[in-house]
Amino acid sequence: MFGWGLNYSRFMDPAAAWALWAVGAMALLPPLARRATARLEAPGATIARASFLAYAIPALAGAALVLTFPDRVWFVGDFLLRAGILREPEGFTRTFPQALPLDVFMHYTLPRAAGAAWHVDPNQVARALGVLEVMALAALAVRFARGLALTGGAAIAAAAVVMFGGYFTLYTGYGKPTIEVCLATVAVGVFGMDMVRRDRSMLATGIAMAAAICVHRAGLSLLPGFVAAWAFWWVAHGRRGAWKSPRVLAALAVPVAAFAAMAPRLVRLFLGFDVAVNFRSVEVEQQGGVLRAALAPLKLMDVANVLTLLCPLALVVPVLLVARGRRAPRGREALWLGCLALGFVPSLFLVYVTQGPFRDWDAFAGAGAACSLLAAWLIGETLRAAPRRAWLAASVTLAVMIPTLQVLISQHDLDRGVRRARAFIAERPGRTWSQRVATWDFIGLRSLRVGRWGDAARAYEMVSTEAPHPRALLLWGTAAIIDRDEAGARRAFHTLLARDPENPEGRFGLWIASSLLGDTTEARAARRKLDGYAVDGPEMARIVAHLEHYPPLWASMRAAEARAPGRALEPPRSPGAARPPASPRRVE
Repeated sequence: MFGWGLNYSRFMDPAAAWALWAVGAMALLPPLARRATARLEAPGATIARASFLAYAIPALAGAALVLTFPDRVWFVGDFLLRAGILREPEGFTRTFPQALPLDVFMHYTLPRAAGAAWHVDPNQVARALGVLEVMALAALAVRFARGLALTGGAAIAAAAVVMFGGYFTLYTGYGKPTIEVCLATVAVGVFGMDMVRRDRSMLATGIAMAAAICVHRAGLSLLPGFVAAWAFWWVAHGRRGAWKSPRVLAALAVPVAAFAAMAPRLVRLFLGFDVAVNFRSVEVEQQGGVLRAALAPLKLMDVANVLTLLCPLALVVPVLLVARGRRAPRGREALWLGCLALGFVPSLFLVYVTQGPFRDWDAFAGAGAACSLLAAWLIGETLRAAPRRAWLAASVTLAVMIPTLQVLISQHDLDRGVRRARAFIAERPGRTWSQRVATWDFIGLRSLRVGRWGDAARAYEMVSTEAPHPRALLLWGTAAIIDRDEAGARRAFHTLLARDPENPEGRFGLWIASSLLGDTTEARAARRKLDGYAVDGPEMARIVAHLEHYPPLWASMRAAEARAPGRALEPPRSPGAARPPASPRRVE
């Protein structure tokens, strides 16, 4: 797991993994690569002609891929939490107090409203939004290659490098604004190149910058590149009064207005949230402060993995920069793209994600997109300058497609995805306490969602060992009861009540577990406590909410009542709640 950014093939079906690697290896053989590149000439020529098919085919191919391989693991970032909150009528801003207005609208208000109107799961609306965005990503990738005036295999290779970064795999229903920051980064790169080259697309660049600022504070990383684009435009086009034209003023007004509107909120979030959570957390202080944590060996290894995952050709960038530095007829463009990429360097090294970069790598998607833009420019210029090496276009195309397809396929397989999550905890390098707890919590929650009660109980037992929080203990006991491990459930509820003696869900669970184990003394004591709760009191309201969240508990409650006859315990159900099922049902 030292190379977690490269090892997705380990968590795939072996036949598929080896088949993809075999194709990639064959593409490095010059005779085969020349034949493959020859087949790219015609599609590449359509890019130069700005043909409709040049945009439509990659866009439809991208949509087909994310629809065919939706993420079923939900391990990345807040995927699991965001998918769950979409089913709740409220609580988004409480769960995500750092969310900006455009984030709330796109990833909560819109999916829920559209889901209610069309009678579909809001998560399906989120998937549809991802499909539209990946089509936009494909169109922008083609637009970038066309803006570089590339044709043939070189155009296909450059477009593929931009399109098939690891961030491509986030457009599978992941409802977090980091994917919009990634898309905005590509848009600023594409339209900013037009500004630097041709004195065009200023308004489009400004709109992309404004959208990034309004959707997530990570959009601020685009500011150095945005300012650099305007600086290069000024040197090339703006000195002779062009800046006075209405189109230029409008292009500047949009991002300036967005920044002015969001600045107070962004400052509050930075000082009140980011400093405590992402920059100077307890674990950062334990490592000796921000700079020491940023340069720690494990952090540097994780940064390398993040970049390699998000930009499969990241290691090629410094090599080509050195090679092109000797003869760079378009050095201004490279310098501008370098400024765009450098804007993300502080976040790469100074942001400390608590779940671990191996899970929260989506937070750095914008950095990966900026790196991919620079790599695409370098590869396009290299292939243009060396016609004898044109056969490498097919090799480059497959070199970015294959790793990204491996990520896509791996995240489609729930069993192997959970196995990968376990590997982060079990194998070297050792992870921090918060990263271990967060990973076990993910395994437990994901198992609960698909009705794997035994796996959930074992995961929350591990969470309780590391952090015996009442929530973890309750979920351990609940999953153990449904899995018919009453002894394990009783251990969990004993520990919970030792920490929180008045916990009604814990008392309820202990009554069920002890009744099913035949411990009548303990069961009667727990039952007396339950009988003391008012039918319409807060304790019974918490119990019924727990029962409604985990319907299989009704069957366990009925079994406990059968073991200890007496007045039936019939908690009142909340208005509109469904009648409890007669037998346990799978919770999806």
